[in-house]
Amino acid sequence: MKAIVSKRYNIIMSVGQCRNAKKLELSEVEGSLKEHNAKLWDYAAEIRRTNPGSHVEVFLEPQPDNTMVFDIFYVSFKGVVDGWLGGCRKVIGVDGCFLKGVYRGELLSAVGRDVNNNIYPLAWAVVNVENKRTWKWFLDNLMEDHIGGGSGHGITILSNGHKGLFEVVKERLPDVEHRLCARHILANFHKKFKGEQYFKPFWRANNCTKETSDNNVRGHKMLGNAEVMYAEAKRFELGFGHMPKFWVPYVSGYKEFEVFSGNERYVVDLNQRSCGCKGWQLTDIPCVHAISTISSLNLDVEAFVSNSYTKASFLSSYEYNIHPLNDSSEWPRVEGLLTILPPLRRRLPGRPCVKRKRDHAERELSGHTRHTVSRAGIPLRCTICYQTGHNKATCPSKPTPTPSTAGPSQSTPAPSTPTLDVNEVPLKKAHVKRAPMKKTL
Repeated sequence: MKAIVSKRYNIIMSVGQCRNAKKLELSEVEGSLKEHNAKLWDYAAEIRRTNPGSHVEVFLEPQPDNTMVFDIFYVSFKGVVDGWLGGCRKVIGVDGCFLKGVYRGELLSAVGRDVNNNIYPLAWAVVNVENKRTWKWFLDNLMEDHIGGGSGHGITILSNGHKGLFEVVKERLPDVEHRLCARHILANFHKKFKGEQYFKPFWRANNCTKETSDNNVRGHKMLGNAEVMYAEAKRFELGFGHMPKFWVPYVSGYKEFEVFSGNERYVVDLNQRSCGCKGWQLTDIPCVHAISTISSLNLDVEAFVSNSYTKASFLSSYEYNIHPLNDSSEWPRVEGLLTILPPLRRRLPGRPCVKRKRDHAERELSGHTRHTVSRAGIPLRCTICYQTGHNKATCPSKPTPTPSTAGPSQSTPAPSTPTLDVNEVPLKKAHVKRAPMKKTL
């Protein structure tokens, strides 16, 4: 900005003037933080008007001077809740990220997975800081909307290793199945064990069905494309390929079979809908061992697939709409409530960090890894006598300062300089290090 103004208008501006001008322009375009917080009551009223039944909450923090500052803002749309309850799998992923706009708080979000393994947004909240208290408040509202309270039975939650979130899940949802994100596990694993040779074995172990593994929420479609997803779902047809070969089932009891191929054998129970490989239990889709058993009985394989994967379930996930909102000038005015002030700035000890601290794996993927040469194995060399084995702080030839007995008008004589042998100075020219000059009063 300083260079552009100097070139265009032939005016020299300081960095402080440029910073103040930019701050003024941004406040005029985006509005001040105080104006944004004052419209939260109107924003919540507009959401309730356009999307009846939606859950919107504003939590304020009282101050000693009887004012109220912003603390938490939670939103969960009615159409999203109905779609998730109607056809999505009971898996919820929660995480938080920093906001870089006018408000420097944090965004807590919860997403689910539809029957096609796509990301399905559930709820979000803006908080001042991510800690145990804010996570508890967020999960309380989330569970009230999506499962009607309870202890979380039948729900799987995916998250990172945030300590406050771990404690809240144990206290608030004791019956939930809490799993960690596989990408975060790999990042922590890479800190201790270096090398790319661990990546492929890790993902092979993660996708193994013989032991319960942690899976990350993945997907490509967002809820904004609900109409497109609904149209595509009408063309879906559920089907399985030909009967798996080389797996031979033998009857062991009522709807209980032993399936083997070579030296491998698994127990398939059609009543419990389970298999010894645990693939059927993890995905709710019959594995190759179960398909061979079901086909040997001339039964329909699709009848043993969970209803969550049916076409009707997918259509029910996207048959509800989120209605748009008008411009802020058209929002209904809410009168009689306290004015919401911006949150207090949190000043942490030390110099504030401007950039986010990147993980080691992120630095390698982005190409910003700084390679430095280690000094391990290089002999220590003194910069005074140029001998190895010590530095200038412990050099025996270091001149010792003598106490001065002269008056304030006399100068202190310079210390004597040791004589150096030219042959003992490697890779540098022989020179004499002069003592620093002192000013005479």
